[in-house]
Amino acid sequence: EIEYGYSALKADGISMTTSYQGKLISEPMFEPVLAELNRRKSVVFAHPQTISRDRSMNTRVLEMPYDTGRAILDMVVRGNFKKYPNIRWIFAHGGGALPILWERAEEITAKTPDKPLAAGIRTVLKDLHFDVIGVANKLDFQLVAGLWGTDRLTFGTDWPFVQAKTTAGNFDALGLSAADAYKINRGNAEKLFPRLAKA
Repeated sequence: EIEYGYSALKADGISMTTSYQGKLISEPMFEPVLAELNRRKSVVFAHPQTISRDRSMNTRVLEMPYDTGRAILDMVVRGNFKKYPNIRWIFAHGGGALPILWERAEEITAKTPDKPLAAGIRTVLKDLHFDVIGVANKLDFQLVAGLWGTDRLTFGTDWPFVQAKTTAGNFDALGLSAADAYKINRGNAEKLFPRLAKA
């Protein structure tokens, strides 16, 4: 499928969910996929797919962001970001639940033998990108921008789950500087997809 996407469809990147049938993309069964994406230096957008089969509001509100956080943290613990450094990741929703749990993640992993976050979560995840779906409000955005920096945030809509005008309106209401607004709206994405910078 990766070969077809790039050769036949001329894709600029790949979209994945953070889990498939209850298996996180960090698990060993997905390593051949990650190896191929790494070889191609792919841009990969990862959107949550809850492990739970329950489609209730509880799942949609809470489990989705936790699935993103689980995938990212498990990839850190398993060393996937180090093993496949050429993949340029964009994770949805500002990193899901991980931003609010970053201190807890650092403290608990510090007690493990290899201490995967010893350098600090900002440093370990310095090459990841995140969209601002669901975090384009003053409270959440302050946390996400403070943790990841505006150079690694990209605009997204989450359509059809969220209307594009909703996210756009929330983003505009943040009152960002012209420089930061441009980076998130377009500039950061242009660096990931240089062909589209001419569009």
